[in-house]
Amino acid sequence: MNHFIYCMEQYWASYKDLMLQQARERLELNHRYKVELAMGGEAAPVEPSSENAARIAQDAIEAGAGWLIQELLAHAVSVFSPNPVTPLDLDFQEVADRLGYRVRSASFQPADLWRALEAKYGDGIGHSLAYQKRAESIGKYFSLSEGSEVPTKNGCMHLTRSIHYVEKSYSPPRLGHSESETLSLQVLPALASFATWAGMPGLAGNIASLVPHFGYPAGVKSRETFNLGSVHEGRIKLVTYQTSFEWTFEPAVAEPLTLFLGEFYFAPLQAAA
Repeated sequence: MNHFIYCMEQYWASYKDLMLQQARERLELNHRYKVELAMGGEAAPVEPSSENAARIAQDAIEAGAGWLIQELLAHAVSVFSPNPVTPLDLDFQEVADRLGYRVRSASFQPADLWRALEAKYGDGIGHSLAYQKRAESIGKYFSLSEGSEVPTKNGCMHLTRSIHYVEKSYSPPRLGHSESETLSLQVLPALASFATWAGMPGLAGNIASLVPHFGYPAGVKSRETFNLGSVHEGRIKLVTYQTSFEWTFEPAVAEPLTLFLGEFYFAPLQAAA
């Protein structure tokens, strides 16, 4: 058991004991109050039971379980992700459903849930899933399919994304909300993840710096050029038009990108077919 889970186990046991103790104290306080009232002619109160204490404590215990499960999943993301740029996506309810685990339950045991997460995402499985999601974002954005011919010139890969959702009533025209979110929240982070995987931290940083620029509302200037990366690592050039975005990947970037997509996008598609 790792140190994080050990500490959570200890905390969880103490937390449940504390909630039960507080519930018993509340019941005892209410009991004494009713005893005092009974001395003035009221009906004699019923002695509080352990069952009542457990019932009163249940809401607090379930809330604590929900919070701790969230903490545990956040820890799982840090452990099972390949790097901070490529976090594994773990949805609270989805994970609970897939693992058949009861959330917000007094029967929650951190070590049990952790073992289930290790079985599902350990041994590099989480790394592959995180990269597959990023590769899928890139592949779908550029409408890539295995075996299709990608335009190249002088070893450079040229990819064009048609832009259909532009709000032209603004000056400069704005990317539509959906188009902007796809680019800033999915594609650019995915390309940064690829660059990190390929050992190009400078390029990854340059790509990540574009995220705020294309966040909604993002103006689109025709023929605006963004040069990303360096001669040492390899470069990507993005030229924006009001009807399309044109991407050029130098050979030093295009070659590992082809490998990345082959391993994490096309191969999983073949396996699922």
